[in-house]
Amino acid sequence: MIFPNGVILKDNLYTSYIEITQFINNLVSEEFTGYVKLSFWEYYGYIFLDNGNIINAMEVSGTTKKELKGGKVAYQNLLHKCRDNDGQISVHQLESEQTVTCAMVTGRQPLHEGLTTDYVKLNKLISKVQDEENWGYIEILINDDQGEGSIFFGEGILRENAYADSSGNIIEGDAALEKLLELSEKHGAVFSVYKTDIEHAYMLQSQQAVSQDEEMIDPAFLDQISDELTKLVGPMGPIIVEEKVEELDASLDQFPKSKTNQLLELLEPEIDDGEKMKAFTETFFALLKNY
Repeated sequence: MIFPNGVILKDNLYTSYIEITQFINNLVSEEFTGYVKLSFWEYYGYIFLDNGNIINAMEVSGTTKKELKGGKVAYQNLLHKCRDNDGQISVHQLESEQTVTCAMVTGRQPLHEGLTTDYVKLNKLISKVQDEENWGYIEILINDDQGEGSIFFGEGILRENAYADSSGNIIEGDAALEKLLELSEKHGAVFSVYKTDIEHAYMLQSQQAVSQDEEMIDPAFLDQISDELTKLVGPMGPIIVEEKVEELDASLDQFPKSKTNQLLELLEPEIDDGEKMKAFTETFFALLKNY
């Protein structure tokens, strides 16, 4: 999946130096439009914003068979992943229409996969999707390690084009389309066509920046609670904590301090022994005092 670079406002920022929640909140307050790209080893993702609204997120994992997720799950996973120190962050400013076009790919449905230039020419394929007037995109993999690209379309119009060479250099717009047509004709290519829906671009429309008036708990507190629960229930402790946090419509990186009592009420039933549960409760509040 290749998106247009747009105007790169920030590049090569390391997750070890960035508090990602505050970073995103700053973009919201600046009414930013575009996307934040988060890159890790064999894992990357995007957070899309339109005029300061967080509208969608997408995560991609795996190498040969890539798994794509979108919406709230992807958003929370990306924030959690940023706790690793080996990631890089870049910020790409786009026009609103470009951003929405890119954000809707998380709702993709395959129409044709694995088409080759032995049977299909790219220009003919483009004409076909334009005639059908769907929203969607064509994913293009050029043979002979000559790069890859994406052609986004909607309502009979080509909305955006992006091409990346084997070194990762990206060109976009008409120049990208010309390059994709040229290289697919010269070297051959594999095409996959996906249908999307503009509604899928707004899977996180309600996900706004965390209110500055609502105090967030330091994620280190939840780490300590996970450790304490692990002592009592075993290695499932961290998973249980994360599940209960999500039940409260929060994440490990964005957990309101006002919900700590609710979290405790959800965790206590996970401990069968009454004395151990009492001790856990006491430890919970003792740790909370430090935050």
